[in-house]
Amino acid sequence: MGSCYTWTRTRWAMAMGNGRGRRLCLVLAIILVVIIPVAIFAPGAGSGSGSGARGFSLSASKRYDMISSKIVESGISVQELLSKGNSPQNKALNWIVAEDPAQLDPDDKFVLPRYSLAVFYFSTHGNEMFQVATINITQTIPPVDEDTDLGVGEEAAKQPVDGETTTMGDDLAAQPNWVHESGWLSGAGYCSWYGVECHHRDGTSIYNTRYDDNNGLVLLNMTENNVRGSIPREVFLANPDIRWFSLGGNGFFGEVPAEIGTLTQMRYLSVANNFFTGSLPNSITQMKGLNRLYVDGNYFAGKLPAGLGGMTSLETLSIYNNFFTGTLTPDLGKMVNMTALYLDINHLSGTIPPEIGGLQLLGDLRLRHNRFTGKIPDSLGDIPDLEILYLDRNTFTGTIPTTLGQATRLTEMHLYRNKLKGSIPTQLGRLKELNSLYLDNNHLTGGIPTEFGDLNTLEQIYLHKNYMNGTIPSEIGKMESLSNFRIYTNGFVGTIPPEMANAYNLENVYLQDNVLSGPVPETIGELTRLQKLRLYWNRFEGAVPKKICDLMEFRLTEFKSDCAGDTPKVQCECCTACFA
Repeated sequence: MGSCYTWTRTRWAMAMGNGRGRRLCLVLAIILVVIIPVAIFAPGAGSGSGSGARGFSLSASKRYDMISSKIVESGISVQELLSKGNSPQNKALNWIVAEDPAQLDPDDKFVLPRYSLAVFYFSTHGNEMFQVATINITQTIPPVDEDTDLGVGEEAAKQPVDGETTTMGDDLAAQPNWVHESGWLSGAGYCSWYGVECHHRDGTSIYNTRYDDNNGLVLLNMTENNVRGSIPREVFLANPDIRWFSLGGNGFFGEVPAEIGTLTQMRYLSVANNFFTGSLPNSITQMKGLNRLYVDGNYFAGKLPAGLGGMTSLETLSIYNNFFTGTLTPDLGKMVNMTALYLDINHLSGTIPPEIGGLQLLGDLRLRHNRFTGKIPDSLGDIPDLEILYLDRNTFTGTIPTTLGQATRLTEMHLYRNKLKGSIPTQLGRLKELNSLYLDNNHLTGGIPTEFGDLNTLEQIYLHKNYMNGTIPSEIGKMESLSNFRIYTNGFVGTIPPEMANAYNLENVYLQDNVLSGPVPETIGELTRLQKLRLYWNRFEGAVPKKICDLMEFRLTEFKSDCAGDTPKVQCECCTACFA
């Protein structure tokens, strides 16, 4: 400045009072004192980072315009929702423009994913958390008659009054929202937010998917986090590389956006146990690499997506407990990697396509509680790994396929509550790993195959409410694992074989409503694990042996026989209920 002063004085003298020198010095001083320091020390100056704030300050309005334009031009959100006050999109835009501590550059490639997560957050908070919808619960709970003998693990549903309705989701209001939400809407990178994982960074372990930075999102997991609201399409459109998406066990409602089909890298998708309505988007079939799909426990309706059979990578498909309608197409047989198929408790109809036998890896097939008709396909016996077969509560006709005896890995076979006829195939005696056999409530005839005596792992035999006859085979005593033996309401004749006492694990024996006769064998008293014994409405006679009454000191709590009347057919001093 001193030289500038000297130079100015000299120029002043030469100019004989000319003011140009003073003005020139003033300009130089402004450049040196104001402009250069600002350029040097402005935030972000000289930084090579592709993220963060710009090297110069943007006005709030300019930043808003740049980010909103980027969102609209990308097709992630429409301008109408961005401009709509208090919409999740509007709140998310205002947050990322002015309130997000990270203040990403509008050109940063992670602005859109960060914005989409903010939309997801605001879609599940405040007034967005609740939706009132009325459901006719008489359509969701099947009728159960009073005399139904439920299977192990089943409980009779409380029957509503016809036409009774309920408001879905109204029981969630008293629960805290978002049990876990650490990191969300903070200045930290979203890869560290709860339930979010990203691609690992270069030079790090592939398992290092959570860190304080922004990157390509690969996982969003809100399972059982008590999140309530709707799914915004933005979370799909802004994050095309999501591989794992799980919202199971929450309070989501509304329809699943069709844009979910854009996630072609998806491997695991679960929206189970929520309150979703509408149909399952056809676009979901675009996820050709999807391995597991869970949409069970919702209010989905309509037909299954066309082209579902083309999802050949699917290993598990779970749609049970919804309102799906329509039929199964032969394309089902193309899903060759399927190991578990849960289509139960819906309104599906028609026949089971025989092509289902092509699912050679299938281990668990559940089609129960639908409206299927026709014959059970023989091809089910061609599935070598089949372990669980639930076809109950349909309207299947015809006979039980003898080919099921080829599925030697079966552990559970539930065919009850159909209209099956004919005798029980002796080939079922080959199922050495069978644990439960439920054939009750059909139109079956004939007797109990003696081959059942070879089923040492069988614990449950339910044959009640059929038209079966013949005697109880003595081979029943060879079934050492048998705990529940229910053959009531049939036409069985003869006596109780004394060999039954060898089935020492028996807990419940229901023989009522048959034509059995003779005395009650004393050997029954050797069944020390017996809890319930029902012998009424038969032709038994004589006194009940004391050895059986002594079981009341062990586990026997229910013993019913024909001991009523002035001259009862059965004399029983320990029965808990008597019938005539």
